[in-house]
Amino acid sequence: MPIGFVLQPHNDSRPLVSLDDLAELWPQEDARFWVVLESPSDEDLLRLGEVAGLDEEALDDCLHGEQHPRVDEFESYIFLVLYGLHGLKAQEVLDPHQLAAFCGSRFLITVVRHPMLSIRQVRARCGRHPETLLARGVDVVLFEIIDTIVDNYLIVADRYEDRLEELEEKSFDIAVTEEILEEAAEVRRDLLQLRRLAVAQRHLLLPVAKGEYDFV
Repeated sequence: MPIGFVLQPHNDSRPLVSLDDLAELWPQEDARFWVVLESPSDEDLLRLGEVAGLDEEALDDCLHGEQHPRVDEFESYIFLVLYGLHGLKAQEVLDPHQLAAFCGSRFLITVVRHPMLSIRQVRARCGRHPETLLARGVDVVLFEIIDTIVDNYLIVADRYEDRLEELEEKSFDIAVTEEILEEAAEVRRDLLQLRRLAVAQRHLLLPVAKGEYDFV
């Protein structure tokens, strides 16, 4: 599977095969890149940092520790940490997946520890027409990813609310069991966590959406 896409001058687009391929094309100042890394090794991130000139601590945050949603501003790019959801089925636990993104004037680099539905969806669209999406700017690709994350939040929230309503109806039954009440309490806790995460990211993204950061 390619690790991303490059748009070169004259609207010439193609997949990026490897980090070595990226290193070879990186000096082309007029090229635009979207690099997509899923479950990379420390060596992959070290190589990426060398090619793109990325902050070592930010790269380390891509794989290690539980980071809070945030935006850090560097001289030639911004670094974002966000959380997306796969779209949960009934009876599954809430399991947010971290997305780390470096966005500069001519590159977007997204790093996820585990495959993320939002990245897969946008990558599939970009794979069909990379010249169309990348020609609009790498910040537009970032917007598409965030927009898809928001859509998936709404899907998950709707499923949880349906599940909670079903459990609340069962709780009025004379034969209600302790397990149903415990499950309803668990769903409420998940919804509270989901709300906190969504609100935190909304406040985080407002200045990005208003153009208060460079490169967007």
